[in-house]
Amino acid sequence: VRDRTDDGFSRRLIVRAEEACIPQMARVRDVWWIEELPEFRTMNNTTRWVVQSNANGWMPLWDHGIYGQNQIITMMDTGLDYNSCWFRENGNAQPGPSHRKVIHYTTLGGGARYDGCDNGHGSHVAGTVCGDQSYINPGDIGYNGMAYRAKITVQDVGADDWSACNLGTLMVPSSLSSAFSASYSLEARAHTNSWGSTSNTYDGYCVDVDNAMWQRPDYLVLFAAGNSGPGGGTVGSPGTAKNCVTCGATMQAPQQESVASYSSRGPASDGRLKPTVMAPGGSTSLYIYSVNNHTGNPPSPTCSVQGSPFQGTSMATPAIAGSALNVRTYYQEGFYPHGAHGGDDPLDPSAALIKATLIASTDDMGSADIPNQNEGWGRILLDNALYFEGDTRELIVADVAPGLGTGDTWSTTFEFEACAEPLSVALVWTDYPGTAGSGIKLVNDLDLTVTTPGGTQYRGNVFSGGQSCGGGTSDRLNVEECVRRFSPGAGGWTVEVRGYNVPHGPQPFALVVCGAFAEWPPDDFSTAEDQTPGLSSSAARILAQPNPATGMTTIRYEVPAGYAGPVEMQLLDVSGRAVRHLVAKGQRAGSYQVTWDGLADDGRPVPDGVYFAKITAGAQTARAKVVIRR
Repeated sequence: VRDRTDDGFSRRLIVRAEEACIPQMARVRDVWWIEELPEFRTMNNTTRWVVQSNANGWMPLWDHGIYGQNQIITMMDTGLDYNSCWFRENGNAQPGPSHRKVIHYTTLGGGARYDGCDNGHGSHVAGTVCGDQSYINPGDIGYNGMAYRAKITVQDVGADDWSACNLGTLMVPSSLSSAFSASYSLEARAHTNSWGSTSNTYDGYCVDVDNAMWQRPDYLVLFAAGNSGPGGGTVGSPGTAKNCVTCGATMQAPQQESVASYSSRGPASDGRLKPTVMAPGGSTSLYIYSVNNHTGNPPSPTCSVQGSPFQGTSMATPAIAGSALNVRTYYQEGFYPHGAHGGDDPLDPSAALIKATLIASTDDMGSADIPNQNEGWGRILLDNALYFEGDTRELIVADVAPGLGTGDTWSTTFEFEACAEPLSVALVWTDYPGTAGSGIKLVNDLDLTVTTPGGTQYRGNVFSGGQSCGGGTSDRLNVEECVRRFSPGAGGWTVEVRGYNVPHGPQPFALVVCGAFAEWPPDDFSTAEDQTPGLSSSAARILAQPNPATGMTTIRYEVPAGYAGPVEMQLLDVSGRAVRHLVAKGQRAGSYQVTWDGLADDGRPVPDGVYFAKITAGAQTARAKVVIRR
């Protein structure tokens, strides 16, 4: 017996024994499950623009001041050369609470050195997530990581011996639960892992991952899919867990439309879709963000950069993890819903909401065929999902808690404009942990259905040719369900989430909807913590036509049922300043309309641009975007 862990969810022994002893051990009354101990192994500068815009050199998140600031992530890997330029503190200070980057360092493996192998796997991974050399070399951000203002805690599982340095083997704890708890207590809200096994099963490590996220709804875990290449079910544990983001790899730009040959493929053992999303993982021409100098312990200061041979899902995972930190910053810094920094109602997003945002952002690589077991939902492209001022593709999100029980429904209707922007709806929930060795791993099962203005229903994950199609059956495997249409028609589209079977409820969920909305931005939809099953957002409604307008615009609105009292309508500019007052009177429930001539209250024409018509009827409000384009 090497180790014993009581993590509050399961108790495990690691036993070294001859194979012939297994039947005898299985007959012991207290033995519940026996599984093989996996052998875990470790599994750039174009990546930053690929994951943000996929347009060479354009980083819209960085341009808007989103760098992962105020975020903390934990990395479990071979360790970190904290005196690298990308992490070094003045005076070569050791990691600690006051360190500018590395606020905690713990050794869980058998090694005594900081990232003690010459290739510096962990240092490279950390550099890709949040490395920042501009502190040492002001103005130089060319090789900084995805979320370079974030801080990091390190869980070093590198053994630093010949096997570790040449074969990539790791000294992973027998249970991950304590590591996740320690990470969370240090205020990390993401945990990135560029390692895994070749076991395709849902094992005890997967239970640890799903349990950690179930118990901590704002805690996101990411794992590399693996480097075993094509074939049915080559993705490895713990990346086969349900709730984590499992990261596959594309080739490096300019070949980012291709799945890397080494990237492991799904499905998971019970047929679930894997990987979740993709990012560049490199090729023989890989560029790296960080590295290593092992001449001492602690390491000596260095600004060395490692080139080849790094390539793999190990490199894609920190790119996605850093992107997840930037998504979290977007919500917490108040960019949602108006697309500008410092909004009135910043969100503390759940892990499910961040994961849903990543999925909603993805580009289908190559042929139109997502979702599939090679690329999952495709390569992340954050500008597809995150709205910034002036974008034509807008964003509405919901973090719904406490959620749904069996038979409960939650629904809302959105008005969409007739334009070329596609529709993307992503539903994600963090599920109750499954049982190692069981059949289907899904426990709480939700269903997504989107109904068009003409009555056509699209079920989650029923796709053909890269977009949703009618018919099919509801998904009974995955904790992610999506609906996408390339050219949605104008009018009211209804999104419904139903609790099909929720034995461990209620089940919270996150919903992300991207498209060109006629009614936008939302007022009370973003943090639906007080929402109850069956609640609809269609109380007060407003619609402007034509839109865009060259002059006169007719604004139709509905006063909600049961209301009688003061009604006010204002036209607001993008800063929220009222430019025109159109309605101020008492009205009863019903449908009304008013015409706006494009003039401000002082009689002068307003400049071309984006405005918002806002109606207030008691406690009910609604908004519609109005574009003036003369």
